[in-house]
Amino acid sequence: MALGGAALRLLGFGLLLLLVACASLPPGLPRPVSEAIPASPETELGRIAAASLSGPDASGFRLMSWSAQALDTRMALARSAQRSLDLQYYVIHDDEVGRHLLRTVREAALRGVRVRLLLDDLYTAGMDPLLLGLAATPNIELRLFNPFPAARGSLLGRFTASLFDQYWNNEFVYPLAAVVRNDEGPELLQRRFVELTSAQRAPEPKPAPQGAKDLLGYVSIAEEMRSAGKIALVLASAEAFVDAPEKVINHKRSHLPGAAEEAPTVRSGLLIRSPKLAEALLMLAELVKTEAAFRVRLSADQSHLQWHSTLEDRQQTLDDEPDTSIWQRGFLWLIGPFVPEALL
Repeated sequence: MALGGAALRLLGFGLLLLLVACASLPPGLPRPVSEAIPASPETELGRIAAASLSGPDASGFRLMSWSAQALDTRMALARSAQRSLDLQYYVIHDDEVGRHLLRTVREAALRGVRVRLLLDDLYTAGMDPLLLGLAATPNIELRLFNPFPAARGSLLGRFTASLFDQYWNNEFVYPLAAVVRNDEGPELLQRRFVELTSAQRAPEPKPAPQGAKDLLGYVSIAEEMRSAGKIALVLASAEAFVDAPEKVINHKRSHLPGAAEEAPTVRSGLLIRSPKLAEALLMLAELVKTEAAFRVRLSADQSHLQWHSTLEDRQQTLDDEPDTSIWQRGFLWLIGPFVPEALL
């Protein structure tokens, strides 16, 4: 007898529950408290920051107009770090770019930089060997927020300076070694990490051409740091907002989308008071809307959705959602009926 689509979805989630039902996190785990190291004029980045701002209490901002520029900036800052490097990510993909980033972080630790890496555990599926190798490196501490003790190889199993310290030192943030079981020594873990992040597996992204300017008229931050010793920033006042980690934990994240009656609203952001930045942001939004966005419409026979765009004055029509794989579309098909409409 053939199973219907709904029955197949329920069967898949039933198997998922069997995978995650019997695991728990270690209780009473000691977590050494550490805090952000203040900026110092004795370091290169400290001098660049001081030269780029009007005073010790001033704030400066810079819009990144494309993703490659943002990555290049992260790489330049990590390579210039001399005392500390604090990174907080919701997701780092296990791809060429993600491995290159982690390799750059490891290189900073090897030259004596204190590295603290905080990851949400939701999207680290299948990355245990890579993360264990990184965490085995001296001067690196890696912690997981709200970790999953089971189904660590399955994304399906996971679905179901003071602000950083607030999360880093929280009781719901666990050192990687407390969550991922491992019997191998640090030397073997480090050798495996070097293999996984080699130049062959994680080649360095192509840098922007010398002197090339972005949509806002800036050259890359890496080039500014090398040539001018300072960064072109928009000076403005700002306030940072972030919800406490307990807001997420007290709601208890469910392994099944839609299992909870009401999802928590977790807010974090930066309020910047700057007409100049607002004007630049509106200009970028208009460019994205007209040149880099897809318009979703029904096909001529009304049977399915199509994605339309204009790329270099050429019309493009796609029958599948852009930048997705068959596995991602299959995963969305599986969980679609269980996701509350309010979250769409």
